Amino acid sequence: MKNLYRPVYALLILLFFLSCKRDRSDVTKPPNGNEQELITTVKVILTNTANSSDVREVMFRDIDGPGGNVPVVGSLSLPAGTIYTGEIILLDETKTPVDSISNDVYDERNDHQFFYIVSGADLSISYQSGDVDDFAVPIGLKPLFSVGNTTGSGTLTVILKHQPGVKPTSGTGDFTKGDTDVEVTFDVSIF
Repeated sequence: MKNLYRPVYALLILLFFLSCKRDRSDVTKPPNGNEQELITTVKVILTNTANSSDVREVMFRDIDGPGGNVPVVGSLSLPAGTIYTGEIILLDETKTPVDSISNDVYDERNDHQFFYIVSGADLSISYQSGDVDDFAVPIGLKPLFSVGNTTGSGTLTVILKHQPGVKPTSGTGDFTKGDTDVEVTFDVSIF
């Protein structure tokens, strides 16, 4: 007689589990620990290597973020034949106190890299030694600006790529990999 009840018990247990189907509409999504930060401000600060009192700055600022008011974009004027050490400052000015995203980029240096594209101007930008991630691949938070001797104008595009899991672990990095966290273009004149 006991063997007769086993299939009945098994069927009841199966029906119990099937009827207890979880309602997934009330399950909240866990927060994303690597959610993209809002970058409202990009500052490029340059200090002349031969004259530390010659400091130049260019800034992109979009306080209300994408889709709102038109951003304010500065321009950069550099004397021919000079070299500048650079520093890139990224801010989220919607927060109080202002949040320095540059610190986050450095903390996540194995997943981030800046790339610099110059068009039309006699200007070259390289990565400085020491400005690297744990694999000696450049980060680009402290670029070196070498201004040529030809006067004229052009543009400088600053791009920050977020490359978790795809940033190379050797060489100088790969512009084609990852997502773009920020991309801004400044007019540049060399005099």
